[in-house]
Amino acid sequence: MVELFGGAIEASVPSTWRDVSRVRQVPDNQEVFQDCTEETGAVLVIEILEYQINVANADACSYFLNDLAETNEASSLHIIESSNSIVNLHPDDDDTNDSEMKMAWFPNLSVPASKMGEQCCACIARGSQKVAQGGREGSSANNINDAQWIDVEICVMRLPTVQTDLLITLSTPQRSDAVRSDADAGAVGQKDSGTLLQQILKTVNIKDWSLFAS
Repeated sequence: MVELFGGAIEASVPSTWRDVSRVRQVPDNQEVFQDCTEETGAVLVIEILEYQINVANADACSYFLNDLAETNEASSLHIIESSNSIVNLHPDDDDTNDSEMKMAWFPNLSVPASKMGEQCCACIARGSQKVAQGGREGSSANNINDAQWIDVEICVMRLPTVQTDLLITLSTPQRSDAVRSDADAGAVGQKDSGTLLQQILKTVNIKDWSLFAS
C-alpha cells in the first residue's frame, strides 16, 4: 500500500512504478506514478478537484475526459462508456445489485455516515485521445504523423458532501495509430473486469476526510 497526500488516502500501486514527484515537481493536489520497467509509458494520476455541481453523474466521465483532452491539446477524442459505469458508494442494505457493484470495485473503501449523500458515487469509463508526441511545445496534435492514441481509463469519485471530485486516471499510450473499437475495449463497469485500474480501485481507502473541503 502507498500513502497518498500525506497518508490521508492509501492505495496499492505496482511496486515497479515510479513516484514522479521524486524526479519533477507535481502539483499539491496530485499524486503521479509512472510505469518505467515495462516501458509502456503508462501514467497513473490521483487528483483532488473542486466538486463540479453543474455536472450530472452520468456526464462526469465525459466532462473530465474532455477536460483532459483540452489540457493535452488532443486533436480527437473517442469516449467508450458503459451503462454500468456508476457505482453507488453507500448502497442500501436491501439493494443487492448496488452492494455487489460497490464490493466489486471498492471493497476497501468505507464512507462515514456524515459524508454520505445521494450523489456519493463513483463514475467509471474508458476513452482514447490523440495527442502530439512532442507534447504541447513544438508539435501539433493535428499532424497525424506526429501524434499517437492514448487509452484513458478514468474513475471520478463524486463526493459532494466534502465538495470534492476525486479523479483516478490511468493513461496508456497505444503502440499503433488506431483507436480501439467498442467491441475491442469491452464494457466498462462490469464486475468481472480485470483491468489494472480496477485492481487499484479495489485497494483505495480514504483514511482522513479532513483532507477535503468541508
